Amino acid sequence: MIDERRIDHAGARIFARAEGPEGAPWVVFSNSLFTDHRLWDSQVAWLAETHRVLRYDHRGHGASTASFGAYDFTLLTGDLDAVITAFGAQKPALVGLSIGAATVLRHAATRPGVASRVLASDGQWGTAPGGRDAWLARVAQAEAGGLEPLVEPTIDRWFTPPTLAAAPPVLDHARAMMRATSVEGYCGCGRALADFDHRADFPGLALPVTFLAGAADVGLIPALKAMQAATPGSRYVEVPAAGHLPNLENPAGFAAELRVFLGV
Repeated sequence: MIDERRIDHAGARIFARAEGPEGAPWVVFSNSLFTDHRLWDSQVAWLAETHRVLRYDHRGHGASTASFGAYDFTLLTGDLDAVITAFGAQKPALVGLSIGAATVLRHAATRPGVASRVLASDGQWGTAPGGRDAWLARVAQAEAGGLEPLVEPTIDRWFTPPTLAAAPPVLDHARAMMRATSVEGYCGCGRALADFDHRADFPGLALPVTFLAGAADVGLIPALKAMQAATPGSRYVEVPAAGHLPNLENPAGFAAELRVFLGV
């Protein structure tokens, strides 16, 4: 059963979609910057046979409207919580990638007892050294010239050279999501990523947490390993032959780790 809704929260209308059997365990996915709920299509294709799967678009991405100005993780976590509450998702497993990883981890830290477990893929616990200037430069570029000039450089950063050389359809899937993102949504989320520090959250996370990296996402691997070391009882795993979006680039490898995480 598919249930699509638009949820009003804090100046934006957040698009969300639930599918899979009623009464099944909940899994909630949170996408990266510059993508939308379609990021998880490959996972939902099999997971919705046994789970109630809930996806949503960050504000200003996909079918969600944008609010104006800088966003922060209080706002973004509130969007996620509004979606969970609207659908009545009980004890969901939370899965997030990049900004989605930071969002689901912050949700677990600030709303203990809501989620049953968390998988955080290719994200960080705070703005990296030098990251503020890099993010603000991308924001300024987007505000001045729109998002199209950022599409191909982002593809080049996110995917491995063999995938780029083979040019599989997944690259066009990623481009389509990028082109469905609004300048306001990209810039708002970019400013959130330019200025956050959640490191104090991790020793207090009291639920199962898996930290996952695409094996070629070398810039983020040290941060993910440090996050795992700071989180009691957590796991760290890698998906081979994948960069920043391992669920797109190596869906079979990502599925194997997702099954372990969910115990299925």
